[in-house]
Amino acid sequence: MGLFFSTYRYPYGYAIWLIEEVLELLAAGASTGEIARKLHLSRSTIKTHLARIAEKLGIEPGVKSILMFIDRFTR
Repeated sequence: MGLFFSTYRYPYGYAIWLIEEVLELLAAGASTGEIARKLHLSRSTIKTHLARIAEKLGIEPGVKSILMFIDRFTR
């Protein structure tokens, strides 16, 4: 995908695109390993992103907490 495309599609940049991709894949049932492979990143990078997402949402870190948050606000 390239930086130009992500900057064009997401004026706030690559970071916003990455957060959206991680959350979409997680909500679809992908594991952290599967997300890492799909996005060509390491598992530890995905775990770091998930921890930062949880912190920004004000919830406990972890996949289960994030999935519960997504479920609660997408009904």
